[in-house]
Amino acid sequence: PLIGRIDAWEEESIKTIRAVANQVRTDLQKWVKESKFELKKDVDALSQELKENHEEGGYNEKDFDQWREKLHKLR
Repeated sequence: PLIGRIDAWEEESIKTIRAVANQVRTDLQKWVKESKFELKKDVDALSQELKENHEEGGYNEKDFDQWREKLHKLR
């Protein structure tokens, strides 16, 4: 009887661990997807800003510093 209880405890523990692991995988996949979306949005916005400045006549040192900072934050 005691061995049976240990076996049951082991099986129940494994089920619990698998359930938690599956939930963590799902959460991680969601986080990665959201992070990729946010990164793409930020890169698209920066790209648009660069394009607009180019069309308006160029860039200055302040613009480069701001874009460099934005790129650094995206790392």
